[in-house]
Amino acid sequence: MSEIRQWFSYDVEPEQLYAALTEEDQIREWWTVSCNIMPVEGTTGRIEFLPDGAWVDLAVIELDPDRRVEYEVRGSWMHETEEWNGTRLHFTIGPDHPFGAELDLVHSGFTAETACFRASAKAWAFYLGESLKSYLESGEGQPRLLAD
Repeated sequence: MSEIRQWFSYDVEPEQLYAALTEEDQIREWWTVSCNIMPVEGTTGRIEFLPDGAWVDLAVIELDPDRRVEYEVRGSWMHETEEWNGTRLHFTIGPDHPFGAELDLVHSGFTAETACFRASAKAWAFYLGESLKSYLESGEGQPRLLAD
């Protein structure tokens, strides 16, 4: 199995980062404006990347406030394939001294390092390293818009 591992640092408190990863209204500000996710373990929500028709159904597996978020992909059509199906998104949050928060992403469960895997790694670098960082630190992210 292959996995994507990436690390990021933000000039915000861990609770702000946690909220941005779990609250629907905040996810819309940095990832995609088409989002229907509830921060409740056991629920499943959908995010869509329109107009190309990409979508992901995410089950909320674990919520440990200000520390950890885990989603499991229950269905998907990303990068013109279903390769995200069954993968897991592990977001681990920690303090970044002397101030701020750090995020360790592990997107696990890929069967191989395919074109989808490489495109996903590039997309995570943008969404978490640029869009989420900008949203948290300046109030303006770069989410996928409906007409992109």
